[in-house]
Amino acid sequence: MSDFQDKTKEASFEVETKSKTMYYAVDKKKTNNKSEDKLWK
Repeated sequence: MSDFQDKTKEASFEVETKSKTMYYAVDKKKTNNKSEDKLWK
């Protein structure tokens, strides 16, 4: 049972990471060529 819970946590973490990556990618496009762009490098 604990093995199943670990896999579920792993999967939800992966989804969360992907959605955050997507969000930041979109946000980066918005702030591209602005002063905020320095924060990404």
